[in-house]
Amino acid sequence: MSFVVRQSLTENLRSSYLIECMKHQFNIVHLVQSAIKLALVFELNQSIRILLFFVFAVSVIFLLTEEHQPRQTIVLSQNGHVSSLLITVIGRQVRVEESSLIWNGVKTRIRAQALNIPPCPSLTFTQERFVFGDKEHQPCMSLIPRGAFIRCSAGSAPVGAVILQKTLKVQRKDGSLLQENRDYRLNPLFDSIERVNDGQGGDGEEVTLAYQIKQKRLDTICLNRDGKLSLIMGNLTPFAPSPALIEQGYLKLANVLAEGENEPIKPESLLAISELAPGNHSTIIREQNEKVLKLFRRRLNERNHLKLLICGDSVCCGAYASNLHRAYPEVFFKALQAKSRAKIETSILCAGGKNSSDMLVQLKQRLLSEKPNLLVLEFVNDLSLPEPAVERNYKYIFQTARDVSCDVVVCLPHLPSPMFYGQNWKVIAEKPFFKTISRLAFEEKFAIADIRYRWLHANEEGLQPLWLLADRANHPNDYGHQIYAEELLRAVCGN
Repeated sequence: MSFVVRQSLTENLRSSYLIECMKHQFNIVHLVQSAIKLALVFELNQSIRILLFFVFAVSVIFLLTEEHQPRQTIVLSQNGHVSSLLITVIGRQVRVEESSLIWNGVKTRIRAQALNIPPCPSLTFTQERFVFGDKEHQPCMSLIPRGAFIRCSAGSAPVGAVILQKTLKVQRKDGSLLQENRDYRLNPLFDSIERVNDGQGGDGEEVTLAYQIKQKRLDTICLNRDGKLSLIMGNLTPFAPSPALIEQGYLKLANVLAEGENEPIKPESLLAISELAPGNHSTIIREQNEKVLKLFRRRLNERNHLKLLICGDSVCCGAYASNLHRAYPEVFFKALQAKSRAKIETSILCAGGKNSSDMLVQLKQRLLSEKPNLLVLEFVNDLSLPEPAVERNYKYIFQTARDVSCDVVVCLPHLPSPMFYGQNWKVIAEKPFFKTISRLAFEEKFAIADIRYRWLHANEEGLQPLWLLADRANHPNDYGHQIYAEELLRAVCGN
Protein backbone atom coordinates (compact mmCIF):
# COMPACT_ATOMS: atom_id res chain seq x y z
CA MET A 1 0.00 0.00 0.00
CA SER A 2 1.21 3.51 -0.72
CA PHE A 3 -0.04 6.93 0.33
CA VAL A 4 0.06 10.06 -1.78
CA VAL A 5 0.91 12.81 0.66
CA ARG A 6 -0.69 16.20 -0.13
CA GLN A 7 1.88 19.00 -0.32
CA SER A 8 1.14 21.69 2.22
CA LEU A 9 2.57 23.57 5.16
CA THR A 10 1.83 20.52 7.32
CA GLU A 11 3.99 18.18 5.19
CA ASN A 12 6.66 17.71 7.86
CA LEU A 13 4.00 17.02 10.47
CA ARG A 14 2.31 14.40 8.27
CA SER A 15 5.65 12.80 7.43
CA SER A 16 6.49 12.41 11.10
CA TYR A 17 3.14 10.68 11.72
CA LEU A 18 3.70 8.35 8.77
CA ILE A 19 7.22 7.48 9.92
CA GLU A 20 5.87 6.82 13.42
CA CYS A 21 3.46 4.23 12.04
CA MET A 22 5.91 2.66 9.65
CA LYS A 23 8.46 2.19 12.40
CA HIS A 24 5.78 0.00 14.04
CA GLN A 25 6.12 1.30 17.58
CA PHE A 26 5.50 -1.55 20.01
CA ASN A 27 3.20 0.53 22.15
CA ILE A 28 -0.59 0.43 21.83
CA VAL A 29 -1.10 4.01 23.07
CA HIS A 30 1.27 5.33 20.40
CA LEU A 31 -0.47 3.23 17.75
CA VAL A 32 -3.92 4.59 18.63
CA GLN A 33 -2.60 8.16 18.62
CA SER A 34 -0.94 7.62 15.24
CA ALA A 35 -4.10 6.14 13.66
CA ILE A 36 -6.23 9.08 14.82
CA LYS A 37 -3.69 11.63 13.59
CA LEU A 38 -3.46 9.89 10.20
CA ALA A 39 -7.22 9.98 9.78
CA LEU A 40 -7.26 13.70 10.60
CA VAL A 41 -4.27 14.79 8.53
CA PHE A 42 -4.67 12.69 5.39
CA GLU A 43 -7.63 12.98 3.00
CA LEU A 44 -8.49 9.29 2.69
CA ASN A 45 -11.42 7.81 0.76
CA GLN A 46 -13.83 5.36 2.36
CA SER A 47 -12.15 2.15 1.14
CA ILE A 48 -8.74 3.30 2.35
CA ARG A 49 -10.23 4.19 5.72
CA ILE A 50 -11.77 0.72 6.04
CA LEU A 51 -8.50 -0.91 5.07
CA LEU A 52 -6.62 1.28 7.52
CA PHE A 53 -9.06 0.34 10.27
CA PHE A 54 -8.57 -3.36 9.46
CA VAL A 55 -4.77 -3.04 9.61
CA PHE A 56 -5.11 -1.11 12.85
CA ALA A 57 -7.34 -3.82 14.43
CA VAL A 58 -4.96 -6.61 13.42
CA SER A 59 -2.00 -4.62 14.78
CA VAL A 60 -3.73 -4.09 18.13
CA ILE A 61 -4.41 -7.83 18.44
CA PHE A 62 -0.80 -8.58 17.51
CA LEU A 63 0.56 -6.06 19.99
CA LEU A 64 -1.70 -7.27 22.79
CA THR A 65 -0.25 -10.75 22.23
CA GLU A 66 3.30 -9.47 21.80
CA GLU A 67 3.32 -7.26 24.87
CA HIS A 68 2.32 -10.15 27.11
CA GLN A 69 5.29 -12.26 26.05
CA PRO A 70 7.96 -12.75 28.71
CA ARG A 71 10.92 -10.39 28.21
CA GLN A 72 14.22 -10.09 29.99
CA THR A 73 16.62 -7.19 29.81
CA ILE A 74 20.00 -8.65 30.71
CA VAL A 75 22.40 -6.18 32.29
CA LEU A 76 26.04 -7.22 32.08
CA SER A 77 28.76 -5.47 34.05
CA GLN A 78 32.45 -6.07 33.44
CA ASN A 79 35.44 -3.86 34.19
CA GLY A 80 33.17 -0.85 34.68
CA HIS A 81 31.38 -1.33 31.33
CA VAL A 82 27.61 -1.87 31.51
CA SER A 83 25.68 -3.34 28.59
CA SER A 84 22.09 -4.48 28.18
CA LEU A 85 20.48 -7.11 26.01
CA LEU A 86 16.75 -7.54 25.35
CA ILE A 87 15.50 -11.12 25.11
CA THR A 88 11.87 -11.94 24.27
CA VAL A 89 10.25 -15.37 24.49
CA ILE A 90 7.31 -16.24 22.23
CA GLY A 91 6.02 -19.77 22.75
CA ARG A 92 9.17 -21.90 22.63
CA GLN A 93 11.27 -19.40 20.69
CA VAL A 94 13.81 -17.01 22.20
CA ARG A 95 14.39 -13.79 20.26
CA VAL A 96 17.43 -11.65 20.97
CA GLU A 97 17.56 -8.11 19.61
CA GLU A 98 20.65 -6.67 17.96
CA SER A 99 22.95 -5.08 20.48
CA SER A 100 26.57 -4.84 21.57
CA LEU A 101 28.48 -5.34 24.79
CA ILE A 102 31.96 -5.03 26.22
CA TRP A 103 33.41 -8.51 26.79
CA ASN A 104 36.90 -8.69 28.33
CA GLY A 105 37.55 -5.12 27.21
CA VAL A 106 36.50 -5.74 23.58
CA LYS A 107 33.28 -4.40 22.07
CA THR A 108 31.35 -7.36 20.68
CA ARG A 109 28.41 -6.88 18.33
CA ILE A 110 25.47 -9.22 18.90
CA ARG A 111 23.44 -10.05 15.84
CA ALA A 112 19.65 -10.30 16.10
CA GLN A 113 18.76 -13.95 16.27
CA ALA A 114 15.92 -16.35 17.07
CA LEU A 115 16.66 -19.57 18.96
CA ASN A 116 14.14 -22.40 19.02
CA ILE A 117 13.82 -24.37 22.26
CA PRO A 118 13.63 -28.07 21.33
CA PRO A 119 10.92 -30.24 22.92
CA CYS A 120 11.49 -32.34 26.03
CA PRO A 121 10.10 -35.76 25.07
CA SER A 122 8.11 -37.58 27.73
CA LEU A 123 9.06 -40.89 29.31
CA THR A 124 6.52 -43.64 28.66
CA PHE A 125 5.69 -46.38 31.16
CA THR A 126 3.45 -49.32 30.22
CA GLN A 127 2.31 -52.59 31.77
CA GLU A 128 3.31 -51.47 35.27
CA ARG A 129 1.75 -53.71 37.92
CA PHE A 130 0.09 -51.70 40.66
CA VAL A 131 -1.98 -52.51 43.74
CA PHE A 132 -5.10 -50.33 43.75
CA GLY A 133 -6.21 -49.15 47.17
CA ASP A 134 -7.44 -46.60 49.69
CA LYS A 135 -5.05 -44.09 51.22
CA GLU A 136 -6.58 -44.87 54.62
CA HIS A 137 -5.58 -48.55 54.36
CA GLN A 138 -2.25 -48.41 52.51
CA PRO A 139 0.96 -46.43 53.03
CA CYS A 140 1.09 -43.35 50.81
CA MET A 141 4.32 -44.53 49.15
CA SER A 142 2.63 -47.71 47.90
CA LEU A 143 0.05 -45.63 46.01
CA ILE A 144 2.69 -43.89 43.87
CA PRO A 145 3.78 -45.35 40.50
CA ARG A 146 7.45 -46.30 40.21
CA GLY A 147 8.16 -43.74 37.49
CA ALA A 148 7.29 -40.86 39.83
CA PHE A 149 10.18 -41.68 42.19
CA ILE A 150 13.59 -40.07 41.99
CA ARG A 151 16.23 -42.70 42.73
CA CYS A 152 19.89 -42.64 43.62
CA SER A 153 22.36 -44.80 45.51
CA ALA A 154 21.34 -43.05 48.75
CA GLY A 155 17.61 -43.80 48.46
CA SER A 156 14.42 -42.84 46.64
CA ALA A 157 11.57 -40.40 47.11
CA PRO A 158 8.48 -39.20 45.23
CA VAL A 159 8.73 -35.76 43.70
CA GLY A 160 5.16 -35.06 42.61
CA ALA A 161 3.63 -33.29 39.61
CA VAL A 162 5.63 -35.34 37.08
CA ILE A 163 2.87 -37.65 35.75
CA LEU A 164 0.99 -36.21 32.77
CA GLN A 165 -2.54 -36.59 34.05
CA LYS A 166 -4.25 -37.09 30.69
CA THR A 167 -1.94 -39.99 29.80
CA LEU A 168 -2.73 -42.09 32.89
CA LYS A 169 -4.68 -45.28 32.22
CA VAL A 170 -5.65 -47.74 34.98
CA GLN A 171 -6.67 -51.12 33.56
CA ARG A 172 -8.27 -54.04 35.39
CA LYS A 173 -7.50 -57.69 34.62
CA ASP A 174 -10.70 -57.99 32.55
CA GLY A 175 -9.39 -55.23 30.25
CA SER A 176 -11.79 -52.51 31.41
CA LEU A 177 -10.46 -49.07 32.26
CA LEU A 178 -11.14 -47.32 35.54
CA GLN A 179 -12.25 -43.71 35.21
CA GLU A 180 -10.62 -40.74 36.90
CA ASN A 181 -12.72 -39.00 39.56
CA ARG A 182 -15.33 -41.78 39.42
CA ASP A 183 -13.02 -44.67 40.41
CA TYR A 184 -9.74 -42.99 41.37
CA ARG A 185 -8.04 -39.62 41.81
CA LEU A 186 -4.48 -38.62 40.91
CA ASN A 187 -3.11 -36.54 43.78
CA PRO A 188 -0.63 -34.13 42.11
CA LEU A 189 1.27 -33.39 45.34
CA PHE A 190 2.95 -36.82 45.29
CA ASP A 191 1.40 -38.37 42.13
CA SER A 192 -0.42 -40.93 44.27
CA ILE A 193 -3.32 -42.85 42.71
CA GLU A 194 -6.08 -43.01 45.33
CA ARG A 195 -9.24 -45.13 45.15
CA VAL A 196 -12.60 -43.35 45.29
CA ASN A 197 -15.10 -44.84 47.72
CA ASP A 198 -18.09 -46.49 45.99
CA GLY A 199 -16.14 -46.51 42.72
CA GLN A 200 -15.20 -49.56 40.70
CA GLY A 201 -12.02 -51.40 41.63
CA GLY A 202 -11.54 -52.97 45.02
CA ASP A 203 -9.11 -52.14 47.78
CA GLY A 204 -6.02 -54.29 47.18
CA GLU A 205 -6.98 -55.17 43.59
CA GLU A 206 -4.04 -55.59 41.21
CA VAL A 207 -4.27 -53.40 38.10
CA THR A 208 -1.99 -52.35 35.26
CA LEU A 209 -0.82 -48.77 34.72
CA ALA A 210 0.23 -46.87 31.61
CA TYR A 211 1.34 -43.24 31.83
CA GLN A 212 3.87 -40.66 30.70
CA ILE A 213 6.32 -38.63 32.79
CA LYS A 214 7.00 -35.01 31.86
CA GLN A 215 10.67 -34.13 31.45
CA LYS A 216 12.57 -30.85 31.86
CA ARG A 217 15.83 -29.40 30.62
CA LEU A 218 17.86 -26.35 31.63
CA ASP A 219 19.34 -24.72 28.51
CA THR A 220 21.84 -21.86 28.43
CA ILE A 221 21.99 -18.99 25.93
CA CYS A 222 25.66 -18.26 25.17
CA LEU A 223 27.66 -15.83 23.07
CA ASN A 224 30.88 -16.58 21.20
CA ARG A 225 33.63 -14.13 20.20
CA ASP A 226 32.05 -13.51 16.79
CA GLY A 227 28.82 -12.26 18.35
CA LYS A 228 26.89 -15.39 17.41
CA LEU A 229 24.40 -16.77 19.92
CA SER A 230 24.11 -20.47 20.73
CA LEU A 231 21.64 -22.50 22.76
CA ILE A 232 23.56 -25.09 24.81
CA MET A 233 21.13 -27.77 25.90
CA GLY A 234 21.27 -29.42 29.31
CA ASN A 235 20.34 -33.01 30.14
CA LEU A 236 16.74 -34.21 30.25
CA THR A 237 15.28 -35.26 33.61
CA PRO A 238 11.81 -35.48 35.15
CA PHE A 239 13.12 -33.77 38.26
CA ALA A 240 15.46 -30.80 38.86
CA PRO A 241 17.75 -30.33 35.84
CA SER A 242 21.29 -29.02 36.27
CA PRO A 243 22.72 -26.27 34.03
CA ALA A 244 24.44 -27.29 30.83
CA LEU A 245 28.22 -27.65 30.81
CA ILE A 246 29.68 -24.71 28.87
CA GLU A 247 33.04 -24.84 27.11
CA GLN A 248 35.59 -22.07 27.49
CA GLY A 249 35.29 -19.22 25.02
CA TYR A 250 31.58 -18.68 25.55
CA LEU A 251 29.88 -15.98 27.61
CA LYS A 252 26.80 -17.27 29.45
CA LEU A 253 23.89 -14.83 29.10
CA ALA A 254 20.75 -16.56 30.40
CA ASN A 255 19.23 -19.88 31.43
CA VAL A 256 15.94 -21.16 30.03
CA LEU A 257 13.93 -23.86 31.81
CA ALA A 258 12.15 -25.92 29.13
CA GLU A 259 9.34 -28.24 30.21
CA GLY A 260 7.32 -30.81 28.26
CA GLU A 261 7.08 -31.23 24.52
CA ASN A 262 5.06 -28.15 23.57
CA GLU A 263 4.64 -26.08 26.74
CA PRO A 264 5.40 -22.38 26.20
CA ILE A 265 8.35 -20.99 28.14
CA LYS A 266 7.08 -19.22 31.27
CA PRO A 267 8.26 -15.69 32.09
CA GLU A 268 9.87 -16.88 35.32
CA SER A 269 11.72 -19.63 33.40
CA LEU A 270 14.01 -17.17 31.58
CA LEU A 271 16.67 -15.86 33.96
CA ALA A 272 19.71 -13.71 33.24
CA ILE A 273 23.15 -14.87 34.41
CA SER A 274 25.15 -12.27 36.30
CA GLU A 275 28.72 -11.47 35.26
CA LEU A 276 29.72 -11.70 38.93
CA ALA A 277 31.43 -14.88 40.06
CA PRO A 278 29.10 -16.85 42.38
CA GLY A 279 29.78 -17.23 46.06
CA ASN A 280 29.87 -15.17 49.23
CA HIS A 281 32.78 -12.74 49.01
CA SER A 282 32.34 -11.55 52.59
CA THR A 283 35.63 -10.12 53.80
CA ILE A 284 34.81 -11.19 57.35
CA ILE A 285 34.32 -14.86 56.40
CA ARG A 286 37.33 -14.86 54.07
CA GLU A 287 39.64 -13.41 56.75
CA GLN A 288 38.25 -15.78 59.39
CA ASN A 289 38.86 -18.82 57.19
CA GLU A 290 42.36 -17.64 56.30
CA LYS A 291 43.22 -17.17 59.96
CA VAL A 292 41.77 -20.50 61.13
CA LEU A 293 43.12 -22.65 58.28
CA LYS A 294 46.51 -20.95 57.86
CA LEU A 295 48.48 -24.02 58.99
CA PHE A 296 46.33 -26.47 57.02
CA ARG A 297 46.68 -24.41 53.83
CA ARG A 298 50.44 -24.38 54.24
CA ARG A 299 50.51 -28.14 54.69
CA LEU A 300 48.40 -28.57 51.53
CA ASN A 301 51.25 -27.05 49.53
CA GLU A 302 53.84 -29.35 51.08
CA ARG A 303 54.42 -33.02 50.47
CA ASN A 304 52.54 -34.14 53.56
CA HIS A 305 50.10 -36.92 54.31
CA LEU A 306 46.78 -35.35 55.32
CA LYS A 307 43.56 -36.91 56.58
CA LEU A 308 40.09 -35.50 55.94
CA LEU A 309 36.80 -36.56 57.54
CA ILE A 310 33.37 -35.39 56.37
CA CYS A 311 30.43 -35.96 58.71
CA GLY A 312 26.82 -35.28 57.78
CA ASP A 313 23.32 -36.42 56.94
CA SER A 314 21.70 -37.81 53.77
CA VAL A 315 23.19 -35.01 51.65
CA CYS A 316 26.65 -36.17 52.71
CA CYS A 317 25.57 -39.70 51.76
CA GLY A 318 24.93 -38.47 48.21
CA ALA A 319 21.16 -37.93 48.11
CA TYR A 320 19.94 -37.07 45.45
CA ALA A 321 22.96 -36.85 43.19
CA SER A 322 22.57 -38.90 40.02
CA ASN A 323 25.47 -41.07 41.21
CA LEU A 324 28.02 -41.02 44.03
CA HIS A 325 30.67 -39.54 41.73
CA ARG A 326 28.48 -36.41 41.51
CA ALA A 327 27.93 -36.23 45.30
CA TYR A 328 29.72 -33.31 46.95
CA PRO A 329 32.16 -35.32 49.15
CA GLU A 330 33.79 -37.00 46.16
CA VAL A 331 33.69 -33.86 43.98
CA PHE A 332 35.31 -31.86 46.79
CA PHE A 333 37.95 -34.49 47.53
CA LYS A 334 39.00 -34.67 43.86
CA ALA A 335 39.14 -30.90 43.47
CA LEU A 336 41.16 -30.50 46.68
CA GLN A 337 43.61 -33.21 45.68
CA ALA A 338 44.09 -31.51 42.30
CA LYS A 339 45.08 -28.25 44.03
CA SER A 340 47.34 -29.87 46.60
CA ARG A 341 50.84 -31.33 46.62
CA ALA A 342 49.96 -33.39 49.68
CA LYS A 343 48.65 -36.94 49.64
CA ILE A 344 45.11 -36.74 51.02
CA GLU A 345 43.33 -39.64 52.71
CA THR A 346 39.57 -39.21 52.97
CA SER A 347 36.74 -40.82 54.92
CA ILE A 348 33.01 -40.18 55.39
CA LEU A 349 30.66 -40.61 58.34
CA CYS A 350 27.03 -40.05 57.37
CA ALA A 351 23.50 -41.29 57.98
CA GLY A 352 20.26 -40.28 56.32
CA GLY A 353 17.71 -38.46 58.47
CA LYS A 354 20.18 -37.78 61.28
CA ASN A 355 21.30 -34.52 62.88
CA SER A 356 24.38 -33.58 64.90
CA SER A 357 22.77 -34.85 68.14
CA ASP A 358 22.44 -38.32 66.65
CA MET A 359 26.07 -38.47 65.46
CA LEU A 360 27.98 -37.14 68.50
CA VAL A 361 29.10 -40.52 69.87
CA GLN A 362 30.17 -41.98 66.51
CA LEU A 363 31.90 -38.75 65.50
CA LYS A 364 33.92 -38.61 68.70
CA GLN A 365 35.05 -42.20 68.19
CA ARG A 366 36.13 -41.48 64.61
CA LEU A 367 37.97 -38.30 65.59
CA LEU A 368 39.90 -40.06 68.35
CA SER A 369 40.74 -43.13 66.25
CA GLU A 370 41.51 -41.48 62.89
CA LYS A 371 42.93 -38.14 64.14
CA PRO A 372 42.11 -36.28 60.90
CA ASN A 373 43.73 -32.97 60.01
CA LEU A 374 40.44 -31.48 58.81
CA LEU A 375 36.83 -32.16 59.76
CA VAL A 376 33.92 -30.97 57.57
CA LEU A 377 30.46 -30.82 59.15
CA GLU A 378 27.25 -30.64 57.09
CA PHE A 379 23.86 -31.08 58.78
CA VAL A 380 20.94 -29.45 57.00
CA ASN A 381 18.78 -31.38 59.47
CA ASP A 382 20.18 -29.18 62.26
CA LEU A 383 17.96 -26.36 60.99
CA SER A 384 15.19 -27.97 63.05
CA LEU A 385 17.22 -28.21 66.27
CA PRO A 386 16.65 -25.68 69.08
CA GLU A 387 19.45 -23.15 69.58
CA PRO A 388 20.68 -24.60 72.93
CA ALA A 389 21.10 -28.03 71.31
CA VAL A 390 23.01 -26.57 68.36
CA GLU A 391 25.37 -24.66 70.65
CA ARG A 392 25.91 -27.66 72.94
CA ASN A 393 26.54 -30.12 70.09
CA TYR A 394 28.98 -27.97 68.15
CA LYS A 395 30.97 -26.88 71.20
CA TYR A 396 31.35 -30.55 72.10
CA ILE A 397 32.54 -31.38 68.58
CA PHE A 398 34.96 -28.43 68.49
CA GLN A 399 36.51 -29.42 71.80
CA THR A 400 36.97 -33.02 70.64
CA ALA A 401 38.54 -31.79 67.38
CA ARG A 402 40.93 -29.51 69.28
CA ASP A 403 42.03 -32.45 71.43
CA VAL A 404 43.35 -34.19 68.30
CA SER A 405 44.64 -30.97 66.63
CA CYS A 406 41.99 -31.10 63.91
CA ASP A 407 40.78 -28.00 62.06
CA VAL A 408 37.04 -27.69 61.41
CA VAL A 409 34.96 -26.34 58.53
CA VAL A 410 31.20 -26.04 59.13
CA CYS A 411 28.81 -25.78 56.21
CA LEU A 412 26.08 -23.20 56.41
CA PRO A 413 23.87 -25.65 54.49
CA HIS A 414 21.57 -25.15 51.54
CA LEU A 415 18.00 -23.94 51.96
CA PRO A 416 15.20 -26.53 51.97
CA SER A 417 11.94 -25.69 50.21
CA PRO A 418 9.59 -23.16 51.86
CA MET A 419 6.85 -25.65 51.02
CA PHE A 420 8.04 -27.70 53.98
CA TYR A 421 10.33 -25.47 56.07
CA GLY A 422 9.07 -21.90 56.12
CA GLN A 423 7.20 -19.03 54.51
CA ASN A 424 9.86 -18.11 51.94
CA TRP A 425 13.56 -18.53 51.17
CA LYS A 426 14.59 -15.47 53.18
CA VAL A 427 12.77 -16.73 56.29
CA ILE A 428 14.63 -20.05 56.04
CA ALA A 429 17.95 -18.25 55.54
CA GLU A 430 17.37 -16.40 58.81
CA LYS A 431 16.70 -19.47 60.93
CA PRO A 432 18.43 -19.39 64.36
CA PHE A 433 20.85 -22.15 63.34
CA PHE A 434 22.66 -19.85 60.90
CA LYS A 435 23.08 -17.07 63.46
CA THR A 436 24.30 -19.48 66.13
CA ILE A 437 26.90 -21.08 63.85
CA SER A 438 28.10 -17.69 62.54
CA ARG A 439 28.64 -16.52 66.12
CA LEU A 440 30.33 -19.74 67.24
CA ALA A 441 32.73 -19.57 64.28
CA PHE A 442 34.49 -16.60 65.84
CA GLU A 443 34.20 -17.78 69.43
CA GLU A 444 35.44 -21.31 68.76
CA LYS A 445 37.72 -20.44 65.82
CA PHE A 446 36.49 -22.64 62.99
CA ALA A 447 35.98 -22.00 59.27
CA ILE A 448 32.72 -21.56 57.35
CA ALA A 449 31.62 -22.76 53.91
CA ASP A 450 28.59 -20.64 53.02
CA ILE A 451 26.37 -22.77 50.78
CA ARG A 452 23.29 -20.90 52.02
CA TYR A 453 24.47 -17.77 50.19
CA ARG A 454 24.48 -19.56 46.82
CA TRP A 455 20.89 -20.73 47.33
CA LEU A 456 19.70 -17.30 48.42
CA HIS A 457 21.43 -15.65 45.44
CA ALA A 458 20.71 -18.35 42.87
CA ASN A 459 19.24 -15.71 40.56
CA GLU A 460 22.79 -14.40 39.98
CA GLU A 461 23.51 -17.71 38.26
CA GLY A 462 20.30 -17.62 36.23
CA LEU A 463 18.61 -20.10 38.57
CA GLN A 464 15.81 -20.34 41.09
CA PRO A 465 16.52 -21.94 44.50
CA LEU A 466 13.84 -24.57 43.89
CA TRP A 467 15.60 -25.67 40.70
CA LEU A 468 18.51 -26.80 42.88
CA LEU A 469 16.38 -29.27 44.88
CA ALA A 470 16.07 -32.65 43.19
CA ASP A 471 13.04 -33.70 45.25
CA ARG A 472 11.51 -30.20 45.64
CA ALA A 473 12.00 -30.62 49.39
CA ASN A 474 15.46 -30.74 50.97
CA HIS A 475 17.90 -32.69 48.78
CA PRO A 476 20.14 -30.95 46.19
CA ASN A 477 20.48 -32.05 42.59
CA ASP A 478 23.85 -32.57 40.88
CA TYR A 479 24.48 -28.85 40.57
CA GLY A 480 23.52 -28.36 44.21
CA HIS A 481 26.20 -30.90 45.16
CA GLN A 482 28.62 -29.05 42.89
CA ILE A 483 27.87 -25.85 44.84
CA TYR A 484 28.77 -27.62 48.10
CA ALA A 485 32.09 -28.75 46.62
CA GLU A 486 32.90 -25.28 45.24
CA GLU A 487 32.17 -23.49 48.51
CA LEU A 488 34.12 -26.03 50.55
CA LEU A 489 37.08 -25.59 48.21
CA ARG A 490 36.74 -21.81 48.52
CA ALA A 491 36.73 -22.08 52.34
CA VAL A 492 39.69 -24.47 52.53
CA CYS A 493 41.91 -23.03 49.80
CA GLY A 494 40.78 -19.41 49.58
CA ASN A 495 39.28 -17.54 46.61
